[in-house]
Amino acid sequence: MGGCFSGGSSGPSGYRSKFKRDAVKAHNRYRSMHGAPNIKLNGNISKYAQEWANKLAKEGQLQHRSEHKYGENIYYGADSRGLDELTGDKAVKSFYDEINRYNFNSGGFSSGTGHFTQVVWKDSRRLGIGVAVNPRKQNEVFAVFNYDPPGNVSGRYKENVLPSKKR
Repeated sequence: MGGCFSGGSSGPSGYRSKFKRDAVKAHNRYRSMHGAPNIKLNGNISKYAQEWANKLAKEGQLQHRSEHKYGENIYYGADSRGLDELTGDKAVKSFYDEINRYNFNSGGFSSGTGHFTQVVWKDSRRLGIGVAVNPRKQNEVFAVFNYDPPGNVSGRYKENVLPSKKR
């Protein structure tokens, strides 16, 4: 189910909205390169993701939920220049960049490629995004991405993680 990645209060709503829009666009740009259909932002899954993002920001730590209802990628970002440098596009690109370590011939899960494979997982159709700013450090963002149905299912990589048609 995806993994953690290093990049509160829930932060300004305008920032959160833009982060989510940019992240959905980035997901769909990468997914289209791999023959996967567009993923759609889902309000209920986003509420679920937001609860976890708020907890992570408040505690200042990265960890996955113990339950695996959805696939999950977690992003942490910090930038002394401020929140404008921490975008949804940058978060998703950090996941996608794991493509360089993925072996399309053998497929399968590895901790070094699980974010990438979840982003392009063909069967995942709905996405929830939660974004929160650390209340003690206003330049730190925690973002939780939940995917439904979850990706990274053993034995299903070949038909769900397709090679890129272009890069």
